[in-house]
Amino acid sequence: MKISCARNLATLLLASFTLAGCFDESPSTASEEPTRSVEWFKAHQVERDATLQRCWNNPGELADTPNCVNAEQASRKDDTGSLRNLDDIEPLSFGKNRPDTAE
Repeated sequence: MKISCARNLATLLLASFTLAGCFDESPSTASEEPTRSVEWFKAHQVERDATLQRCWNNPGELADTPNCVNAEQASRKDDTGSLRNLDDIEPLSFGKNRPDTAE
């Protein structure tokens, strides 16, 4: 019984596509920690700092992961703060109140 070249090629391609998923080298999502939100990282500073440290130590693999992005965003929001919470600040006087200025 003679098998055609096209049938051999189709069989080879089907086997290739079937086996392609068996050798996935990316880490499985089941073993990873759950994805945390920006608000969660804002509320949990210790965990945020630990996550950021891991991300900074291995940016090639972890920089674009959801937890690294969310921890970085939470850190930026916490560091920015709000100007409404500041006490009354005197406006800049451009040298009028400087001690080394003679009047």
